[in-house]
Amino acid sequence: MSNYCVEADILTNLRGLVSADVPTLAYTLANNLINGKLSRVYIVPFTTTPPLINSLAIILTSYYAMRMIFTESQQNDSKWVKSMYDQAMETLDEIAEGKQQLIDSAGAEIARQVSNDVYSNTMDFTPTFGEDETEDQTIDQDKLDELESDRS
Repeated sequence: MSNYCVEADILTNLRGLVSADVPTLAYTLANNLINGKLSRVYIVPFTTTPPLINSLAIILTSYYAMRMIFTESQQNDSKWVKSMYDQAMETLDEIAEGKQQLIDSAGAEIARQVSNDVYSNTMDFTPTFGEDETEDQTIDQDKLDELESDRS
């Protein structure tokens, strides 16, 4: 699997704070997080990295590199490092929820994955009709309670 960003991007983002190679683990953590967050709505890994994913990968890889190099023993002491992560996570959540669309480098919208999941407003309740005999079928009391509360 290729990375969504390159080392030069990370070194530029960290403005000389890191002179050593960016740890491979930082790339892996960032890529895995992005793929995990977006796997329900996009086919991942992306074959061509969308610009926003590249930006998020730079931020996340920089965050993980900073944690590994500078704040490993006292992670909570560097709030600006944590804010990098929070910003990227907020954007990933918006993409996953459909609030923000991904576009490619030409400005075209990247198609979301088609879901075959079926959702129902009663899917959290025990089904009324089942394999039982007709006289043994009952309506879930929680469903009845919710219906009554909706009508009040």
